[in-house]
Amino acid sequence: MSESAIATIISVVATLIVGWGFFFVASKELRNEAARLRHLNKLILHALEHAGFAEVKRDGEGEPIGIVLSAVGNLKSQPATMGMQGTVKPSTGTPSAVSDRNAQIQ
Repeated sequence: MSESAIATIISVVATLIVGWGFFFVASKELRNEAARLRHLNKLILHALEHAGFAEVKRDGEGEPIGIVLSAVGNLKSQPATMGMQGTVKPSTGTPSAVSDRNAQIQ
């Protein structure tokens, strides 16, 4: 074999080894980050559920599979230079549709 063929083979092997190392480290970091994000999502859903803002649908193993958000709010508006004020709190019943939205905005 010629020197250039041997050098090419050595560089290909070295590249594969270094590339595999980076891939291994990156995939491990990605798995760890995904696990942390899943945990944080569960904490957020738990907080929303216990504050009364959401109902979390769960599968047979207790894992979240859906969420129903419900809240009631009111808004009091003043001229634009005065600002706006509003509150939102958990709803106490089932969500209801507003029949005439424009009638409530003045």
